Amino acid sequence: MAGRAIAGSLQHRVSELKAFIEFIDIAANEIRYCRTPVSRLLSNTARLCFDEETEDFELLVERQGSNLSFSDREILSEFKQLLGGGDVEGQQGLCRMTREQLCINLDRATQEERELSSLVKALSVAGAGILILLLI
Repeated sequence: MAGRAIAGSLQHRVSELKAFIEFIDIAANEIRYCRTPVSRLLSNTARLCFDEETEDFELLVERQGSNLSFSDREILSEFKQLLGGGDVEGQQGLCRMTREQLCINLDRATQEERELSSLVKALSVAGAGILILLLI
């Protein structure tokens, strides 16, 4: 039971990471093509990705990233702190770097999810076998 809860948490982390990667991609396009001010950029992108109207990025991460790891949150926090500083190319570089870091974490989370899922299935089969032996 606990294994399934952990596996479920990892599945949610994977989908949350994918959503924030999409957020970063959309933000990068807004910066490149629209040169949108940061507050409006965050609000527009939050609405598109999460159907939320907020300029508070930390609150957005808290609401939409409840299964994110400490490392994921640090990457997103650094993104928010540096966003708006520098020229368009610098901000696009920040988006690329943030995306790459989140993709690395996504790959790790996907691998952990796969491994844990296999372990949970194996333990479930073993547990069912033991239960059958006890009942005989």
